[in-house]
Amino acid sequence: MSEHLKSGDPIDPDGATRAVFKLLDAHISDGEMGDVKQVLPDELKGYFH
Repeated sequence: MSEHLKSGDPIDPDGATRAVFKLLDAHISDGEMGDVKQVLPDELKGYFH
């Protein structure tokens, strides 16, 4: 993620990624979130516990 966040103010890539997934989890159904998790690359699946 960090290579995609090179411009502007410094952003913690891990924190930003966790914030996006938390937002998605709050606004979409459990079933849809499960579908999202299934298609993520392995390096992003670790953000879900």
